[in-house]
Amino acid sequence: MDVPQLRFPEFNDEWKTYKLGDFLSFYSTNSFSRSKLNYKSGTVKNIHYGDIHTIYPPILNCNSNKIPYINNDIDLSKFESVSYLKDGDLIIADASEDYEDIGKAIEVVNVGDKKILSGLHTILARDEDNKTVNGFKSYLFLSESIRHNLKVIANGISVLGISKTNLSKIEVKIPSYPEQQKIVELFNLIQEKIILMEKTLFLYERFAKEFIKNIYLNLNTSNKVKLRDIVDSYISNLSISNLDDNEGEYPLYGAEGVVKYINFYEMKNQYISIIKDGAGVGRLNLCNQYSSALGTLQCLIPKKEFDLHFIYYYLKNLNFKKYIVGSTIPHIYFNDYSKEKLNIPPLDIQRKYGKQCLTLEMKKKIIENAIISLKQYKKYLLQNLFI
Repeated sequence: MDVPQLRFPEFNDEWKTYKLGDFLSFYSTNSFSRSKLNYKSGTVKNIHYGDIHTIYPPILNCNSNKIPYINNDIDLSKFESVSYLKDGDLIIADASEDYEDIGKAIEVVNVGDKKILSGLHTILARDEDNKTVNGFKSYLFLSESIRHNLKVIANGISVLGISKTNLSKIEVKIPSYPEQQKIVELFNLIQEKIILMEKTLFLYERFAKEFIKNIYLNLNTSNKVKLRDIVDSYISNLSISNLDDNEGEYPLYGAEGVVKYINFYEMKNQYISIIKDGAGVGRLNLCNQYSSALGTLQCLIPKKEFDLHFIYYYLKNLNFKKYIVGSTIPHIYFNDYSKEKLNIPPLDIQRKYGKQCLTLEMKKKIIENAIISLKQYKKYLLQNLFI
């Protein structure tokens, strides 16, 4: 029986099988490049495939100011009325550099009397037979089965593409109208929550950054000390290639954080790591006790009379770019940036400010984890609410 693994209890009928071409009609799109668009003025807006890949949610509210205008000097007389978007239209990105994004789609709502076209590297699909409720198609295109089929029909080498002909042959399973509506309502609630949490994170990050910045800008002290007098430095000789077979419980840090767990540690206490060469040079990380760091990192260990968190957030407000040398592979050297003079208050003040900054960071992490959990829940539902 064609039913999903997870289902609302009030439904028990089978889902019907269709090919996309059975209920979707495809219409012409334009080929205007980003240079032909602007965000200031115009009479016609345009959906660019790059925005589908990067910023648009599955259901795009056309009242959004993120939809650019087509420049006024562009002749649009060749576009017939059927080419302009209507509520429920599906816009599919037909080109991508990787399989994960090929065929990514959005569904538009609140078009109203706005004139909007589907742009470069997109396919405009419209359900003129009303087989689907508005919103259902966008989540259908996120389901595991369609994502798999889109990867199968994609072709190309450096840039992947899909055609309308191949797209129309993909088989999908569709439930009744009421069940579609329940699915859409559930996903809309989750998506709205994700968007709200992401906005909260953005505002909180901005607040925390300014708060921490002001702490260090307004330090009331004349006690300037060179960094080299505050921290000890250490570079290990560990490389990831020499630890392929080593497995354990102690974290090993690299440029992007923990890269694996090994059966020994070099650092007993918490410390600060800084990328000393290559991509991300100058980026800092706060590393846990009982851990090790790769040789691409410089380890900074605050001396006894200095607070670790105070120093860490102080260094995050410094500009390490002025110490970068080398063009092919950029480097920074401790001998250079350790001459930086810092305003250091008494230890009790250091601890106070360090604790405040750490608390802000921990609260930010709580918001980030909440967003991750919501996205994982959404992924689980996409795998189980569709066939």
